[in-house]
Amino acid sequence: MNWTLISLVLGAFFLVVMIWGFTTNWTFFSSFFSSGNNVNAIVTQCQTSCASSDTYGFCTMNRTLKASDIPETGLKEKTETCSYFATTSNPDYKGKYRIADCPSLSC
Repeated sequence: MNWTLISLVLGAFFLVVMIWGFTTNWTFFSSFFSSGNNVNAIVTQCQTSCASSDTYGFCTMNRTLKASDIPETGLKEKTETCSYFATTSNPDYKGKYRIADCPSLSC
């Protein structure tokens, strides 16, 4: 009897967690597992878009750069295109974060 009750309670809890996760796109749970810094991922995505001549991916698709020291005062994240990060007048995106321009693509 006790094992049946425990199994039912655990099953119901698991079901609630799964429904909550899928309806919120797992954003609540991902905050526990992410470092809050995705600079390397953005650099890799921009390099891949450039190497594969993906004009949309480099010039148009917005990417959210997350770091504790974004050049704009007080920001923890900045959403822009790879082209913006690579060609902006602010040297931190190119220098500190190493987001390179893509001369083979014209945006």
